[in-house]
Amino acid sequence: MNLSMFEMHPDAAPIDFRCFATSKTLRTKYALPTPGLASIEPVPRGRLMNLLDATMVAISTLWAGPDLATAQPSKERGGLHQSESSSSPLHAFSGPFAANGAESSGGDGLNPAGCTPQRNSAPPAHIVVVVEENRGFLQIIGNPNAAYINSLAATGMLFTEYHALAHPSQPNYFALFSGSTQGATGDGDYFFPDTPTLAGELRHAGYSFVGYAESSAERDHSPWLSFGDSQRAGQPFSRFPTDYNELPAVAFISPDAQHNMHDGTIAQADRWLNANLSAFAHWAMGHDSMLVVTFDEDQGTRDNRVATLVVGARIPSGRSTQRLDHYSLLHTIEVLYGLPPLGASAAAPVMDFALTPSPCTK
Repeated sequence: MNLSMFEMHPDAAPIDFRCFATSKTLRTKYALPTPGLASIEPVPRGRLMNLLDATMVAISTLWAGPDLATAQPSKERGGLHQSESSSSPLHAFSGPFAANGAESSGGDGLNPAGCTPQRNSAPPAHIVVVVEENRGFLQIIGNPNAAYINSLAATGMLFTEYHALAHPSQPNYFALFSGSTQGATGDGDYFFPDTPTLAGELRHAGYSFVGYAESSAERDHSPWLSFGDSQRAGQPFSRFPTDYNELPAVAFISPDAQHNMHDGTIAQADRWLNANLSAFAHWAMGHDSMLVVTFDEDQGTRDNRVATLVVGARIPSGRSTQRLDHYSLLHTIEVLYGLPPLGASAAAPVMDFALTPSPCTK
């Protein structure tokens, strides 16, 4: 593992645990203490986090090829970004890591039962949610055919215990959009004229929503078409703004079946995501916005564990072991914009990046 490409960034804040290295090379390069009980010293947080970041990217190199080894330190945010000279398809995503190191929480994290979560700051400027299709966590994370998605996972927060709710697709889309599967047990032409949705709640609160779909995207992958308060909220993906300041507060994106892994390959969908949303992912870092990538369901297992990641401003880089599902993602968006929770989302844990250190009040 070649760590010489990474530089250390000053950060003198100590952390609560102690660490030592047995390799003289690593001790010298990263200013770590000499091993031995008498010489163990606190390791500054910045040094340890950069070492962990270096390890993560080196491992990612094994997944996605040697182009990731061109990553260079970001002076602005204490993280890593890809070298400008890289010819990799990942080059389009060159933004810095969004925080100073990996964070993780287990179980329900910061969401005690019976409490009302409180958002950690003003609402984001924009959230873009892309829903891919029918692939389990282990089919995506670590797969070199999903090189761009894995680069996003290494840059932002990857939720390793995120689970879809049902099979087949449509109940999951309804849950994410309305807080209920609406009793759907299959894919079909459902319509709920009076059922509230995220789009309607955003509009009532003074925010905007648009569902962008490719021209041949399937109806059951575009949930806004199935509800009375959102059936006019859709636009063709060709109208997705190139000036991202013109985006709605929240946008859902439905690629067509060739580009969301339903009919096409993982590599096809990964290339489409890179070509169409890497510029937004980079822009979001510096414009108080975020990109969410998730999957409607896995390949049909009972566990239904899917890859879900968030990249953007305020998002720490690392992995979270929070147990989450589509209701949790909906609840997170509701908390960020101060919306009343819809249906089952009210009882779902919120992604912990969205919460204050003391997020709940009885």
